[in-house]
Amino acid sequence: MGVGRRLLVAAMTDARRVGIERIELDVLAGNVAALNLYRSAGFAVEGIRRRYRKVDGIYEDALAMALLL
Repeated sequence: MGVGRRLLVAAMTDARRVGIERIELDVLAGNVAALNLYRSAGFAVEGIRRRYRKVDGIYEDALAMALLL
């Protein structure tokens, strides 16, 4: 449906309009759809947040990503 992509593009457009030069986000390492979306929009992985969250005794890492506008 492309809803996430449209929201991301709108946020990036507004950020540029108001002079923001950098957007940062964290995404769970297992969220492949989100990772693909962010990478296709130009975001780059800058680091890994090990054991970012624990659900039902299972830890998940997150990736720190950023986009320079």
